[in-house]
Amino acid sequence: MAYEKTDTVSIWPYVGIYMLVTFLVSLALIALAIIFPSFIALTGKNTYFGVNFASTLTAYSLFIRKHGRTFHRGEYWKTVVFSTIAIILFSMLFLLLSLADDATAAKLRGIPFGGWVAIMALATLFAFCLNALGYSSWFGNRMLKANRKRQTQLDTKPFR
Repeated sequence: MAYEKTDTVSIWPYVGIYMLVTFLVSLALIALAIIFPSFIALTGKNTYFGVNFASTLTAYSLFIRKHGRTFHRGEYWKTVVFSTIAIILFSMLFLLLSLADDATAAKLRGIPFGGWVAIMALATLFAFCLNALGYSSWFGNRMLKANRKRQTQLDTKPFR
């Protein structure tokens, strides 16, 4: 199998897209929860999976469309790590905003420092695993195959 030498590209636009999609989907979910109060009870905490996969797959599909390939190993790990850092910082921002509510702040004051460390460690591990799965070559190869099929159809349409 021949090794194909390609230049690495900046992953920052795709981390930015990841955060933008995360922000927009989170806002949409907040709006749904305000409009339909039973929405949170219906979906529960499982919406995090949907937000994360929407974010990773959007950023990854845009990368594949632009570059026509999946991430290289270094690009993959940088994207996973920086996306995880970004989502943890984003989650901390939401936590700080939720502290504006006195009832929520009173509930959170009862958690000891060790509890916060454990919560943050588990949240980081969870976000890292979801990002690693979302940016994996398994998803990437399927998106690349679909993108190539779509592009082939577009390229051959004038000859029909």
